[in-house]
Amino acid sequence: MLSESRALHGATLRGEWRHRGCIVGLDPGKGHGWRVYAVRHASGLPMGEANSLREARQLIDEEIALVRQRLAATS
Repeated sequence: MLSESRALHGATLRGEWRHRGCIVGLDPGKGHGWRVYAVRHASGLPMGEANSLREARQLIDEEIALVRQRLAATS
């Protein structure tokens, strides 16, 4: 379940939520008439964009294992 995050250091997105260690935020610079959510890992690594919170959650669920493996390999 997505949970609202009220205090994020260096936050640049509006209306941010967290899901499985990732941040989903409404990107005010995009979405010509529709909502665009930017998805990034808590480390700051961009994961992509989604047109709904449901799509954002699905993107995270599908990609989180791979993102964690990449981060572990670089540390």
